[in-house]
Parts: sequence; C-alpha cells; structure tokens
Amino acid sequence: LLTLKDVNDQAPMFTSPPEGYILENTPANTNVMSVTTIDLDEGENANVEYFLTKSDSDNFVIGRLDGIIRTTKSLDREEKYLYNIVVTARDHGTPRLSADMAIKIHVVDENDNT
Repeated sequence: LLTLKDVNDQAPMFTSPPEGYILENTPANTNVMSVTTIDLDEGENANVEYFLTKSDSDNFVIGRLDGIIRTTKSLDREEKYLYNIVVTARDHGTPRLSADMAIKIHVVDENDNT
C-alpha cells in the first residue's frame, strides 16, 4: 500500500478584485468586501488565514478566517475618499506559505453636503 502525502508547495492565490467600495456614513462594522483565495494544496496545507498587514488608517479590520474586511467607524468621503491596505493570506502548511495583495478602498459619496 502506497500513501502519498501532500507537500505544502503552493502559496495561496487571491481571486478577489483589488478594490472595494463603501458608502460614506455607514455604521461601524459594515462589510466592505470579502477577500478570497485559492490554495492548490490539500488538507491543512490549503486552509488559509487572513491578516491586515499594512494600512494607511485604523478604519478597517479583516476576519482572520472569513476574509471579510469591515469598517471600525463611520467614514466621511469629504475627509478621505481613498484608503490603501495590504492583506496577507497565509496557509497552515509547513512551511507556512503566504501571498500579499494591495487593496484600494473607495469611499462613495452619499451627497450629504447640500
């Protein structure tokens, strides 16, 4: 009987777009976008966690397991209309492999200055 074990030789690959949009004045904890990846390994080697590794603000968090980027507060387009973050996806293999993606988050105007 021959048993083959998967070697962790594939890093996660992002499948989601590198841009997200959020309407200004939405409450904290609003979903901005879902970051998705594929990992061509098998088993634990294919399980991926997500981390916010760079950001030009503290206005966003990411779900470690679900990859959902959420706001931490209400955003105002008149204050800032574009945010830049970097998300890292890291698998559970040995050695752990990872990939980074730069994401632009656009704040959409609600036309609240009449």
